[in-house]
Amino acid sequence: MKSISVDDLFSSGKISRKTYNTLVRARMRTVFDLKRYESGLPRLFRAGASGMREIKSLLSELDASDNMPEMTSMLFGFEEPEASSGETMLATLSEEDVALLDVVYKRQIDDMLNSHERLATRIAHALSTLSVTTFIRDFLYEDDDRILMLNDVSENSMPYVNAVKNVVKDVVESLKDSDVPVAFRILCLQADGLLDDDSFLLEYFKENQRLPVLYVMQKALLAAKDTPVVKTFLQRYDIFGGKVEIDTEKINKSSFTITTYSNTVFDALFTPGAPADLLGSFVAQLIGNDVNVGYLAEKLAMGYVTESTEAIGDIVSSERLLMEPLCVVAILGKLLAHVKTCYGGYARSFGVAMDERWAHAYLVDQIIAKAFDFKKELWQFRDHIVRTCTEQFSIDFKEYTAKLLENQSEMLPFLDDISGCLQCMAVDELGLTIDEEGCVVVPRMRDKPLADRLYKILDKEKQPMSLDELTERINSGDGRRYVRASVSLALNKDERFQGSGKKGCYALSVWQLPFFGSNAEIVYQVLSESGRPMKGEEIVEIISAHQYNKQFSKNDLSSVISLGKDMFLKLGGGYYGLVGMEYPADFVIPQKRSFESEMEAFLAFIEQHRRPLTLHGDDEEVRLRAWFMRKKNEWEGNNSWSDQKREDFAKLVARYEEIIRAGQPLEIPMTPQPLAPENPESPDSPDNPDNPENPENPVSPENPENPVSLETPVSPAIPDSPASLAPSVSPASHSLIPDNAGTTLAPPSSPEEDAFEVFAESDSGEHPMEHPMVFETPSLADWDDMLQKVRDFITQNRREPLAMFTVEVQLANWLASQKRAMHEEALSPEQKAALLDLRDMLW
Repeated sequence: MKSISVDDLFSSGKISRKTYNTLVRARMRTVFDLKRYESGLPRLFRAGASGMREIKSLLSELDASDNMPEMTSMLFGFEEPEASSGETMLATLSEEDVALLDVVYKRQIDDMLNSHERLATRIAHALSTLSVTTFIRDFLYEDDDRILMLNDVSENSMPYVNAVKNVVKDVVESLKDSDVPVAFRILCLQADGLLDDDSFLLEYFKENQRLPVLYVMQKALLAAKDTPVVKTFLQRYDIFGGKVEIDTEKINKSSFTITTYSNTVFDALFTPGAPADLLGSFVAQLIGNDVNVGYLAEKLAMGYVTESTEAIGDIVSSERLLMEPLCVVAILGKLLAHVKTCYGGYARSFGVAMDERWAHAYLVDQIIAKAFDFKKELWQFRDHIVRTCTEQFSIDFKEYTAKLLENQSEMLPFLDDISGCLQCMAVDELGLTIDEEGCVVVPRMRDKPLADRLYKILDKEKQPMSLDELTERINSGDGRRYVRASVSLALNKDERFQGSGKKGCYALSVWQLPFFGSNAEIVYQVLSESGRPMKGEEIVEIISAHQYNKQFSKNDLSSVISLGKDMFLKLGGGYYGLVGMEYPADFVIPQKRSFESEMEAFLAFIEQHRRPLTLHGDDEEVRLRAWFMRKKNEWEGNNSWSDQKREDFAKLVARYEEIIRAGQPLEIPMTPQPLAPENPESPDSPDNPDNPENPENPVSPENPENPVSLETPVSPAIPDSPASLAPSVSPASHSLIPDNAGTTLAPPSSPEEDAFEVFAESDSGEHPMEHPMVFETPSLADWDDMLQKVRDFITQNRREPLAMFTVEVQLANWLASQKRAMHEEALSPEQKAALLDLRDMLW
């Protein structure tokens, strides 16, 4: 039937010239073509046309014939069919060439389907019914009229068909000249561009006729490193050892849970046959191919493999890997799971603290792994030496393993591999060392006190670490576990460490870090080195410039200044200075004093000098005198003072008068003027000190410096039993406490003895001096012992012990009793001098 041409049909009168011309334009050359494309013939001829009836009649006649070859041989002369251009080209292609063209052809169809265009979809479905060989033979080099005979192909579809033709023709031309193996080109097409233009892969394939599996997986990881799931995985495990920069964009955990972005990527990377949605179907096929993975098994044909094994180094170097050896061993453990067992490596679930953590990975032959439980024996060995090791000793792991295998004689041929692998695990996971004889050295665990271990950690890190970080690090290894308080105590007791106050950072003292210590210490250091008053903002800027002080704020500075009145001065205008330093007058800014501080300063002055204030003293005396006169006028007059403020000032006036009386007799006016008016609410009262018509007012606004008011004091209206005078306590002030009868404790004989506070009421509510204490003279040894304890406490804490804290009660009570004894002259001169030394330490 192939030999019957349309020319024969026309010459024999089977078809008309019009029908002949239509078939020639459609490149229909034989009766075989008419039969094969019978369904498309109505598209060549209009419905009911004579040409269509002729063709149908001819085809029916041929179908009805029982002996088609004989009939055709009688009707027409036999001739060899003419080979088309497509058939000629197919004859020159190999099976690999056709396979490559088939991949290209199908990819073009897929691209049209993925475009979702209606016309492209129709032509894609039409071409999918044809094999690549049919497309090449019948349509690649033929006119467009012939392909129009296919269903769903119209004139508008021809641009898509021509595009497919051009791509296939380009590949056919490249097959003639390219030196790239066709098999490698097929792999590149299957890998969706992953392997394009990779000269290393091409040379490796030419030499071995396979692809380096780990190298391709690495390329797939790098290509997918910007996807959220893979990015999180790479950040977690640092597979490339910091050689690939990964954006630190925050991962939305509502979309990618811990299980999702760890286990999914782990399975896709390390498990043959895993879902290929992350790395691509090609990579999944590659690692599941025994031919590609087989050469890896040949390189690792040994009892056990670790990250430091020479074979791992050969694989990393030969495949030009950026991946860490730990990652390589972990991947190999999954690829070779049928022959190897992997211990350690990457945990599939992270974020959970596990007691048995693996820092490294080990590949062990399955035969050995099934007969010997490495995991169980390793952790049992660790627990044994932690609990029972009291002396340092060395252990021969070959002998140790032989004892473990006493009842497994069939494993004796593998003794070297088992002992070697177990020894390697002990060294890497437990941090043990090997001596000159090749034995493992087990140290005495109790020879490593906590402070020494903390020192080694800081010495290794070379930077300050927080208390939480040190606690976590000390508990991450094997051995005793410590709570946070124990770690803090060990750091604070050892002089080798230096703390940074509430920030909770610790460093080694030998580092001598600038501005490292408690907040008070670093502020004192800044002001001391500057030698001048400084603004608060400047102090904060200098301190927070260091990484370990970056959290130091203006609020911290304010707290330090407020709590350290014996060390720091507020100079006003936001400036701060140090107590005891002489600053130029230009730097000293007057600071507004509070009412309480002025009362304390005034009381301190009169207690020390025990005389009235005059205009002939120094600047401070004149200033205090003017303040007292001004406040006395306010107190006597109509003012808005609170009851407490009036009461405190009344006690101050009473104390002042008492001291003056005790000193020398004063001239008392014949008609004393009460300080407190009988009717303070009436501004017109003649007794009102603010009334300008009152000539007897001892102090007037017009004459504030009248000395009569001070040198001739009068008795104000004070209740019979005033409350105790209790000015606020300050290191620079005297806390004199009058008893319930209005009298006051006798002041010390000298200013030096007035260094400590006089104590508040006793637990019974009675003043301690109402019942004189009998001081028993303790033994000198006991007294010196307690003194040393107090001195140690003050040296460490820079303050006196307080009775409100449980651990300080004993020291505080003893110190209080000795202060009282000193005031009562019940101590020896040596003991009195020792207590005054404590005062100097605090100053």
